[in-house]
Order: sequence, then structure tokens, then C-alpha cells
Amino acid sequence: MGWDLRYAIKMERELRPYGLKWIEEALMPHDVDGYSRLCALSQTQISHGEHSYTRWDFQEIIDKKAAHILQPDVNRVGGITEARKIWAMAAAKDLPVVPHGNDLHNLHLVFSQINTPFTEYFPKSDEGGYSHFWVLFDGNPVAKNGQLSLSDAPGLGYTLKPEMLRRLAL
Repeated sequence: MGWDLRYAIKMERELRPYGLKWIEEALMPHDVDGYSRLCALSQTQISHGEHSYTRWDFQEIIDKKAAHILQPDVNRVGGITEARKIWAMAAAKDLPVVPHGNDLHNLHLVFSQINTPFTEYFPKSDEGGYSHFWVLFDGNPVAKNGQLSLSDAPGLGYTLKPEMLRRLAL
């Protein structure tokens, strides 16, 4: 989200020799017309949607061909029910969906939808970064040999860490 359209076009061209899988969130999320132009000119897939919050936002992205890959975050779009609608809208246009992050609320859709070819994965880190679910909950799967598996625990499979429960109860 740090580039303007002109710079994003320049960077995509400069980065082509490196064979990137995609360029993620190059522009501000509300610049759907800019994303549309970038997608039309880019040889590298452009992902968009991590900071889009409704199915109507995603409908505009789809209609304006403003992403090659949609990247909703299930907890930002209103949960699994709304996210399934976004996945279905994308499937109707043969667009892949690679949600932002590997939290369980995203992974349940990754594992159940045919238009999700892979997932973004943020490993557990004690050094900050993308760690809020690792800090609060047990149950998020850890990649082993490049593979993830869901548990058969009830619900999404999360449990609030007992020490966090004690801290939050105060």
C-alpha cells in the first residue's frame, strides 16, 4: 500500500526477471481504478483485498478486473459466511482467492474451496510481526514439510491460552 500507480507499474517491470508469484497490495485499497490499470499492464499477478471489508468492495474489484488474486481476510469481511460469498463471486469469474494469513478462520476456507490453490503462511514468531493469534490462542497449525493440516478439535480448533484467559479476566 506504499506505491502510487506510476511507481507500481515501474516496479512491476523492474521485478519481472525475478519471477514473483504476485505483487501484493501495491496501492491503497480504495484505488480500485488504479489496481485495474495496474492489472491490465502487469505480467506479474496482482493481489488485492486484504483491506477490503465487504462483499460489495470485492464485487467492485471483480467487476473492474482490479486483481488477479483476491486476498480477503475472513475476520475483516464479517466472518466465514460473508467470506464464502466472496469466494463464490470469485469462483464465478475463475479468480483464485488466497486469503491474507494462515489463521484458522482463513484456513477453513482454504481447505474447503476449490479456487484457493495455496495459502499465505506466516510462521510463529516470538519477535513480533504477524503474531496476534499465536499469542492469544493454541491450535493454529504449524507447517511441516511445506504442508498444513487442520485438527479435528471442535469449532475452528482454537483454544484461548490459559495464561491469556487469566490476564483478560482481570
